[in-house]
Amino acid sequence: MPKRTNPFQQLAAIIHSRLGSGWNVTESLFLTDSITGEMREVDVVAKATVGTYDIYISVECRDHKRSADVTWIESMAKKHESLSTSKLVLWSRSGFTKAAIAKATALKIDTVSQASAASADWATLARSLIGGLVQLVTPRFSPFIDITATEGTPARLEDVSNALIYDSGGQVVNSIPSIIEFMGKSSDMGKTLLDHAPIGSGDFYAEIQPPVPWFTDTAYGQRVPVLRIGIGISTFVEKLALDAASAAIDGKVATLATASTATGQFQIYVEEAPDGSKQVQAANVRKT
Repeated sequence: MPKRTNPFQQLAAIIHSRLGSGWNVTESLFLTDSITGEMREVDVVAKATVGTYDIYISVECRDHKRSADVTWIESMAKKHESLSTSKLVLWSRSGFTKAAIAKATALKIDTVSQASAASADWATLARSLIGGLVQLVTPRFSPFIDITATEGTPARLEDVSNALIYDSGGQVVNSIPSIIEFMGKSSDMGKTLLDHAPIGSGDFYAEIQPPVPWFTDTAYGQRVPVLRIGIGISTFVEKLALDAASAAIDGKVATLATASTATGQFQIYVEEAPDGSKQVQAANVRKT
């Protein structure tokens, strides 16, 4: 059965994955009901072994428009009575009623809601991501090297994705993979593509003139002078609507924003602290 998930559940999984190296965190894990023998799905399970004992933190996530009430608290508590759950944590994207919180507290069940994150005025990035848009630029690099052939005439090498660059003494000073990696991480390059790449497909070009004499090898093993390195940049630009979820944990606000792309799923994970510090991680998770 395919895994059922949403940004709120994914956020719960990410936060629990940071418990430490001894914990194994799984989304949509099935645990055995000790009474019926049936397999019951739990949204997120963090498991660790202490001595000879297995510890299970079970997290159930509710992504409804209405606040979670006492009925949901009681149903989750009853469900986990016959599972191997050591600690139950309930996440509700729309918060909890006062009665629900009182019931959870009495049953020693922890509660987490997005409402508590929204009340943190300093979590400015979280508020901008919820219901926000992002422009995703996916570049593809096509390098070539213009050389002076052994007979002294200009020529072009096309298949250079792994080519090495040498100085006049034969020492490796650069490589095409390193140059492309640098370009991909360059903030100036990123800003240029964001500002100028059209929605859909676009084409750009960059070139590098050797600052000192550079050399490379041909497919036949001949070392020849480099005239220039050219990089063709094909872009694919998507404007994406974000589905974002936040939660206040340990004095910080954690936010996960996701969007479906042509190749998979775009994710932004943010942690914000009251002092204004932020940690941001972004990834484009490709379909498998």
